[in-house]
Amino acid sequence: MFSDTLAIEVLGVTPFEHDISLAINADIASTKHLSPTVTLNYHLMDSGSKFQSYVGMSLNYTAFFEGK
Repeated sequence: MFSDTLAIEVLGVTPFEHDISLAINADIASTKHLSPTVTLNYHLMDSGSKFQSYVGMSLNYTAFFEGK
């Protein structure tokens, strides 16, 4: 945490694959993507509180590759 109220979270994932299909169960495409996310959190409660509620704002960039 930067202070008693501000923190940054970074979510990094390994690439994963999604299959794209129609309602009739016909696969029409497949793609892999990577979607790292950075979140700024503002904690509403005192830092000594047992319960920590917060409000966050995120920035996400999704890179698609190996589309078929």
